[in-house]
Amino acid sequence: MGRRAALAIGAMMLATAPAAAARAQTPEPAYQVGQPPPDMPPADGARMAELEVQATTAIAAGDWAAVERLLGEGLTLEQRHYAPDDARIGHSWGWLARAAIEQGRAPQEVIPLAEKRLEIAEKHPEDGATLAAALFLLGEQLLAAGQAEAAVPFLTRAETVLEGLGEASKGDLRITRVRRGMALAATGDKATAARLLGDALAELRADPSADGGERAYVAWEFAVVSYDLDRYAEAEAAFRLVFEHRAATGRTRDEAIAGYWLANTLLLLGRTAEADVVMRRVVALETAAAADARGLTLAQVRKAAIEHGDRMRTAGDLEAAAAAYRLAVQVNRAEPDSGAYLAAAVSRLGLTLQEQARYVEAETAQREALELWRQVRGPGHADVATQYERLGRTLLRQNKSLDAMRAFDEARTIRTALGQETDMGVLRDQAEAAEQSELLQTALQRREEVVQRLRAETPPRRTALAANIASLAHVHFLLDDYGATERLYREALSLTEEPVLRERIMTGLAMALTSQGRGEEGEPLQRQVLAEVTARAGPVSVDSAIAMSDLARILAVRGDPARAEPLLHDALAVFEAQPEPDRGRIATVKLNLGVALSDLDRHLEALQQFNEAFRIRREVFGAGHARTVKVIELIIFEYVALGAYGQAEPLAAQLAQLTRDRVGADHPILAKALQRHAYVLQSAGRYAEAERLMRQAADIMQRRSQDPRDRIRYDANWGVTLLDSDRPREALEVFRRAEAGLVERRRTATDPSWSRNEAEGFRFLHRFAVQAAWEAATAPSP
Repeated sequence: MGRRAALAIGAMMLATAPAAAARAQTPEPAYQVGQPPPDMPPADGARMAELEVQATTAIAAGDWAAVERLLGEGLTLEQRHYAPDDARIGHSWGWLARAAIEQGRAPQEVIPLAEKRLEIAEKHPEDGATLAAALFLLGEQLLAAGQAEAAVPFLTRAETVLEGLGEASKGDLRITRVRRGMALAATGDKATAARLLGDALAELRADPSADGGERAYVAWEFAVVSYDLDRYAEAEAAFRLVFEHRAATGRTRDEAIAGYWLANTLLLLGRTAEADVVMRRVVALETAAAADARGLTLAQVRKAAIEHGDRMRTAGDLEAAAAAYRLAVQVNRAEPDSGAYLAAAVSRLGLTLQEQARYVEAETAQREALELWRQVRGPGHADVATQYERLGRTLLRQNKSLDAMRAFDEARTIRTALGQETDMGVLRDQAEAAEQSELLQTALQRREEVVQRLRAETPPRRTALAANIASLAHVHFLLDDYGATERLYREALSLTEEPVLRERIMTGLAMALTSQGRGEEGEPLQRQVLAEVTARAGPVSVDSAIAMSDLARILAVRGDPARAEPLLHDALAVFEAQPEPDRGRIATVKLNLGVALSDLDRHLEALQQFNEAFRIRREVFGAGHARTVKVIELIIFEYVALGAYGQAEPLAAQLAQLTRDRVGADHPILAKALQRHAYVLQSAGRYAEAERLMRQAADIMQRRSQDPRDRIRYDANWGVTLLDSDRPREALEVFRRAEAGLVERRRTATDPSWSRNEAEGFRFLHRFAVQAAWEAATAPSP
């Protein structure tokens, strides 16, 4: 903190000196009623006596306005009947000065009164106490008026006079030295000031009967000068004395001021943990105080509260961090033109609330911060991009994946325009949001960006690279790119020896192998994972249950749901027995159990599991989330399998409308919902309605999907629907377009195994569909 700020604090404390310090040297001897001169007219004598009695009463009552009025009238009588340099007149000038001070008059108004007081006291040098009081009064008022150089000589003379008075003046001498030290500090002679103030403080510390307020007052002045001299150890001890005294006496405003400076000094001494203990108290005091009763300035709050919050957040003390940021928000919100400061505070508060898993509050704060940054910086600034990214993370943690994607996309657009790279953590979050939204091509692009950057690092971070290659492999798996999935998982496995990560990679590899029809390799690999996890974590641990449910999935893919079912029941029992069950994971196991039961033609039991999974996912993720929609799809298909079209069709229609409301009328996610609805209608024999929906779905995919396979699939399904609708010529045209897409796909494929696996499925469909369409198209018309 700069020197000017420290001196400003010192001046403020001077203006609000504790009562004990103000009384340490009495400006005037006690006011006493005296005898009037023998030649004074009786009427004046009687009035003067009356005024003196009334003034004495007013002084005792602290009615300084009355004191000023009464002594003003009395002074007029005194000047009429006493000599100009009479000591009594001098005392009256002194008490008038005291009355002005007590009423809060500016030092410039008091100085003329003090000068008149000293002028008369100089004529009576034999009265050392009165002369010292007059010198002190004028020096103190000059100091308070900012005329430190002018004050020094008067305070020095006062000190000399008091030294000659002996032990009786010890207290007065000490406070005079304190004032001289303050004056010297203000003139720049801080070394002498520190010596004087240090001696006074040592004297007060050694005196158990010394007034605590005076001790704290002197300690403050010594601390300020020591701080300015970079003597932080001495300053820390003195600031601490003041801080503890203010706390003990309940002076919360002054406690906050002292605490702020104590914390600053501790930071300069490298004692950060102690500084933050003090700052927690300062934050609490300032938060509880009314706006006009706070001790810290706006600049101090803006700096100290934010920096303290940042340190607490880094240390993991999120409650303390949030409290500091809230104070910064509270103070900045009350100030005009504090946009950037307020935006920074609100943004940090939102980030901390997110880390506390208080997502609703976090989202509110992040949206406010975003609007503030847009106003302050403009819509294309890097700070706006950062805020979009923070908002995206907050939305993602609430499973609002599509909203998160929009925020991430806004941030990416800004950074691209600025020529900036997106942080890898943000890319990973964006990929996660895209996966949750089933925007797999976007997820693939973001995962590839992260892996590409990690591959370029020297030296490589092998474990981080392995984890992110595994995440990339998972996206390829979701895209049915099993050859690429296998290759990437094997690479990731070669890069790390970290046990938990290897287990995750081996599970992904086992699933990829099984999905390629190589279950004889995949199942033993997953059983190895289960054995290793059980040895590491125990047979009834969450990790073992996860490995068990993954083995069940592999068995189901191999066409063996009977062996998968008991594993899923066992895994579900472990998850449900946890003190704080992971409800999202429980829903996933119920979903997989429902699939196994459906494959066993136990459709009513499957529906029960699906309905329970739907209830949980709706509560955890929301009704429109992709994970919840997935369960609804399975429920719809189960109704179709049971022939319950009357229940399946309204549910499919409702889901399509919900999707339209959520993503709009021209989105690939809507195309999937329309195709699902068309499937139900087609199964119910309502071909014309089904064809209309399939046409809409295929049209959306042709225009909006990033994945060419989606365009091929949707055209193929539309063609089948056209055949069922007895429209073979139109079906033929659609099939030809799908086949052309497949040929182009095979021609441009870079992964032979992927191309081969992909082609096998499409070849059968197209061979059958094109043949059927051709036969229908060439048959004679009825």
